[in-house]
Amino acid sequence: MGLATALELADAARARSREMGFRPIAVVRVDDGGHTVASVREDGASLIRIHSAANKAWSCVSYGLATSEMGKRLATWHGQDWTQHVIGASGVVPGHHLINTPGGVVIRDTAGTVIGTIGVANAEDDEDVCLNAIAKVGLFAHIGAGEHG
Repeated sequence: MGLATALELADAARARSREMGFRPIAVVRVDDGGHTVASVREDGASLIRIHSAANKAWSCVSYGLATSEMGKRLATWHGQDWTQHVIGASGVVPGHHLINTPGGVVIRDTAGTVIGTIGVANAEDDEDVCLNAIAKVGLFAHIGAGEHG
């Protein structure tokens, strides 16, 4: 997915957020290697939001799961809550921190190939904004527990 489609995805996320009456958001789209393709912060979204969106996108690419699914799995892994251990250890990767709050979703193309991820921050339902934007541009979301699209 090139820059034009990444920006179309960001525009679709922003439109969904406005449609739902949410606060100004930040959207980050990374490729399948975790490199930023597009980064958009709406006027009025705080500085931390762009970093949160980037960390959500980066977390998805790192684990191949939506951040919401990662949170569920960490909370119940081998009968224990591993969230603090895994999320805390991510601080060793310069510039990135794993995050397991909803708002990061894996993106697949029509052939089912993972082509990157999207992270959204500051919407009251970040994951809904991601899923809606991905579908709107004709791609498919992968949460980890099943396909969406």
